[in-house]
Amino acid sequence: MSAAALAAEQIGAQLIGLAMLAIVTRRIGPAYLGAYAFSYSIVGYVGLAAAIGLPVLGMRDVGRSNADRRRVLIDTLFARVLLALTLGAALVFLSRWIAPSPASRVLLPILAIKLLIDALTFDWYLQGASRHAVVAASRFIGQIVYVAALLPLLAGGLTGARHYVVANLVGLGVTAAVMLVLALRDVGLRFDRPDVRQIAQRLKRSTPFLWWLALTQIYYSTDLILVAYMTGDRQAGLYAAASKLPLSVIGVASMWFAVSMPETARLHSTGQLDAIRAQTRVATTTAIVAGPPFVLLGPVFATDIVKTLFGARFASAGPALAILSISVAVSLLQIVVTSVVMGAGRERPYVRAMAFGAAINVALNLVLIPLFGIVGAAISTLVSESVVLFAGIVQMLHITGQLEVRWRAISEAATTAMIAAAGALLMRREAGFVAAAVGVVGVYAFVIGARTLRNPHWLTAWLGNT
Repeated sequence: MSAAALAAEQIGAQLIGLAMLAIVTRRIGPAYLGAYAFSYSIVGYVGLAAAIGLPVLGMRDVGRSNADRRRVLIDTLFARVLLALTLGAALVFLSRWIAPSPASRVLLPILAIKLLIDALTFDWYLQGASRHAVVAASRFIGQIVYVAALLPLLAGGLTGARHYVVANLVGLGVTAAVMLVLALRDVGLRFDRPDVRQIAQRLKRSTPFLWWLALTQIYYSTDLILVAYMTGDRQAGLYAAASKLPLSVIGVASMWFAVSMPETARLHSTGQLDAIRAQTRVATTTAIVAGPPFVLLGPVFATDIVKTLFGARFASAGPALAILSISVAVSLLQIVVTSVVMGAGRERPYVRAMAFGAAINVALNLVLIPLFGIVGAAISTLVSESVVLFAGIVQMLHITGQLEVRWRAISEAATTAMIAAAGALLMRREAGFVAAAVGVVGVYAFVIGARTLRNPHWLTAWLGNT
């Protein structure tokens, strides 16, 4: 139930974020959105160095049955705050040389505050302790505060972009404060002295997770940074709009990692490989079944979706969204694979494979962005993610052995998506975007309703959950 609450919160948060972004972008336009997206990506990279994989390691350690949770929390907190203050100050100092435009030079120092807020956010601890419901509640409170702070500050141009940054930081700060109180209630208010040797050991153990996070960041943000440097803020804004919806879907799906990875670590530490195999079989089938709508329907509706959400000025982002929607199907399966590999402790070989995929991503971006602009960036993401997915499946099979994936369920899902896509193409031409979208929903409602009437429990068996 708590995992369901976390997933529901993430869906709500993504919908709120998407709605607020749609409102803001209509006021500030592609160029200032590009400056914001560039600055946010740079802070994300510095945030990786400020975290060094400590949250992921901490989440896994807290999830283990023999963990000293107080020691994990104190050592992780001390290291993260120290790194955030040091690297945040360096980022503010260097921002005038890093930022490629006047707007990003204004926004980047403000966004650097996020480094300290992230260091004081204990979602990793609460998720490792399987307290997903309180994580969901904390994030929901932060989202409400974010909306309340943003709506009175809506404005155009650089002022609007700056206010958007401030509102985001206020919401994140409130979430961090609530989680801090909950975590301290769990371990007690007594604050032990940080153990330097333990911290050094923890930093060493977290390094593989740092590389994994850094390489993941390359897939999802390096393309935008290169677009900003090579083609300017406006193109970066278009690419940010194109990637927003795919990243929102991936953000919701990544809740599976937060729930599954600590559980896999617990099962692996107690030798329950059959339970890991059963869990992975259902998750893998579900991820593959969820892919065809993005592969087939995304390209049909891409331009209409961008125009509807962000306005006509963003229409040229449609082709990039069409490609990125296909990459969502790859990412859904990759999340399942990563949760198994990381939970079972095979992160080092997986990270080596990701390094190869990251090199492909950067190389393709450098070649394709000058040739095809944001479409080239989207192609680079899709290709590199596919390479890493293949390598991850190899690592996963070392843990689970051969999996019995439900190919009948997958073929039926693909057939349904093809019928919906064909109908959408016809209806979009004859009756427009809204009618086509309603038609797609009708196809899926009919298929799901018919099967449920025949067998109310068909879904669990269909996916392989026995």
